[in-house]
Amino acid sequence: MIHYTHGRWGLLFLLRARGSVFPKALVWAIPCSLLSGACFHIKMVSGYTDDRGGSVAMTAVAAFVSILGFLVVFRSNQAWSRFWEGADLLQQTRGQWVSATSSLFAFCNKAEDKQEQVQKLMGCVTRLMSLMYSEALSSLCDGVPFERLDLEGLDPEALECFAEEQSPEVRTELVLHWIQRITMENVQAGVINAAPPIVSRVFNELSAGVIKVKQSRKIKEIQFPFHYAQMLGVMLIVYSCGVPAMSAYIMETYWGTMGSTFLNIFVLWCTNYLSVEIEQPFGTKPNDLPLFEEMKHMNATLRMLCRPYAAKPPQFNGRVAAQIIMDPSAVHMTKPAKIHPQKFMAPEPFAEPPISAKREPAERPMLPHAVPTEPEPPAPF
Repeated sequence: MIHYTHGRWGLLFLLRARGSVFPKALVWAIPCSLLSGACFHIKMVSGYTDDRGGSVAMTAVAAFVSILGFLVVFRSNQAWSRFWEGADLLQQTRGQWVSATSSLFAFCNKAEDKQEQVQKLMGCVTRLMSLMYSEALSSLCDGVPFERLDLEGLDPEALECFAEEQSPEVRTELVLHWIQRITMENVQAGVINAAPPIVSRVFNELSAGVIKVKQSRKIKEIQFPFHYAQMLGVMLIVYSCGVPAMSAYIMETYWGTMGSTFLNIFVLWCTNYLSVEIEQPFGTKPNDLPLFEEMKHMNATLRMLCRPYAAKPPQFNGRVAAQIIMDPSAVHMTKPAKIHPQKFMAPEPFAEPPISAKREPAERPMLPHAVPTEPEPPAPF
């Protein structure tokens, strides 16, 4: 997918050739505009004048152009719907599988005697999840390989069975089955310490992601109807051949004839080629969806979930919590800035003195905007 910026005036990307449909449309527009100039020259040399049949011809041409415009715009709308649906399904698949992985890691047992098995589970699931997502994307791109996390540590016999399968669709289903079996085995072994109804969330997210992949494959395998595309192509060719003569018939100058022909043909062919480019969003062409970037995001997220700090949620200071309860206005907004960990180091935890210790009278904390009061004089004996 092409990433571009509009610039200050919104014109910075107009001269970019990579991924543009302009070169293809110019192949039709330039010769037809020159042909219209030749037709106008013949009209001027021959001294042709209008007759009563011109209005009838213009009515027929207007009907033809209206039908052609409707067909081109309809195909463009359908192509954009397919493109946006493919992008939506791709994002949902990644989000659901990341959510399943995060939930599975959150359900792991925190007991010391289970930590080795927990680490083994996290390493295995992370690699299998990356493998499953890469195979799912490969099934949408005719077997194009995608980068994934290394498979070090996995069972060699299982990897041999995986390599024997040639279809990426079958490989995706196989890895999904492995992840489900690993989840159930660790539930039975006590590595995953959660109730079965809660663990079922992992299976729901996994199955929902696979369904999204199936729906994405529908867009890839079911093309735009052939008879519609064939008829539209023939109508565009007929229109490109007829516009030069009609422009020469209507216009009164060379520039008007050639300019009107160029614009009409250029716009229609650009719209048609735009539809052709985006109605199949899965692939490696410049205008296809950024599948390689999606795979990189998936791998980066999975690696993040395996790091030690991901398993240790941040602790909140009890003194700050007490201050917020006493004065909610103490919570204030901060300007966007880079977070410095040293600045937010937690102070020493607040230790409640033991019961046997002598309690000194504590000073009452002053709230913001509170006016201090003078101490009362001691009472006389």
